Amino acid sequence: MPPHDHHNQQIRERKLSPAFKIAIVFSLVAMICIVISFASPNWLQHDSRFSQYQMKNLGLWEVCFKGFRHPHQTFDKVYNGCWWVFSRYYDELLDYIEKGFFIAVQVFMSLGFLLFFISMAMLIPVFLRLFDIDTEISVTLVMSGIMLISFFCHFMGLVIFGFRGKDSDWMPHWKWNYYSWSFGFGVVGALLQLTSAILFLVDCTGRKKFIFERKKEDIQFDLARKIQGSGV
Repeated sequence: MPPHDHHNQQIRERKLSPAFKIAIVFSLVAMICIVISFASPNWLQHDSRFSQYQMKNLGLWEVCFKGFRHPHQTFDKVYNGCWWVFSRYYDELLDYIEKGFFIAVQVFMSLGFLLFFISMAMLIPVFLRLFDIDTEISVTLVMSGIMLISFFCHFMGLVIFGFRGKDSDWMPHWKWNYYSWSFGFGVVGALLQLTSAILFLVDCTGRKKFIFERKKEDIQFDLARKIQGSGV
């Protein structure tokens, strides 16, 4: 087998690095955490031990009330149960729920969620080794970049909610509201996502170094063969 073909085969058959394997595991766990956080209704909860709750729990897309009245409107409508934020039931309450900061949280988390799914879809052909090594590196770099942008979106959404979720002019009895497990899953998922993106970049660096060393060996071999052939 010619040296170039042999080295190309070595590059192609090189096993996945430990960094890549760990990044895959972290990415999958991060995706599970973010899906749970995105879909579950427990970003904010009320501790009923200290007051009679009117807001039971709240997620990105669902709010649960018990005996709640709009504090800024005169009609005596009482809200009970768990409903989708944009349901007709909450028409008169939408301006109260959908504060500017909460809309920003929903937008950032949705964009991050979409970008993370795109990056995970890009991971599949890389994991299955469907590309040549140069394409693999390029796809992995792009995937890592998208994952980092996704992390930034999740980070912004989580930070905004962390600072504003217990505002005194938002959900009732704010002193006894607390950040709950859905919010925690989002934090864990975002941190794992960031770690995964960094590990994928580390893997790309290792693969580039590996290719460079193989090509260097090819050049040295070709040079030695030419010198031997010229009889020097």
